Amino acid sequence: MKLKKTTIFSILLSAFSAMSLSYASEMGVQAGHNIAVVQTQGGALQGFVQNGVFTYKGVPYASAERFMPPKAVANWQGEKLALTYGEVCPQVPMGGRSFFFTGPEMIEGEHCQNLNI
Repeated sequence: MKLKKTTIFSILLSAFSAMSLSYASEMGVQAGHNIAVVQTQGGALQGFVQNGVFTYKGVPYASAERFMPPKAVANWQGEKLALTYGEVCPQVPMGGRSFFFTGPEMIEGEHCQNLNI
């Protein structure tokens, strides 16, 4: 099943609509109940605000088993936290080390259909 472009655009549009919320302080990171919460087709997402910028990490846009076509994301209940990066696709080691996408914040895994907004 091919994902509709409108799904991704709706996630982006929801994130930008969060900017209508009151702007955060220019100092530090703000996250918590009712801060940077947007509604998507899958459910509510809670991100964070840093220096007036709303950020949502690891937002799922599809799900798929290895080498299979993607499926729409299952809806979730409550607010899904979007505070950390999602998994990146498994990498083939190159010269004794993994590709540049891995690191302390980038974990390889099979559930790598996600966006950082």
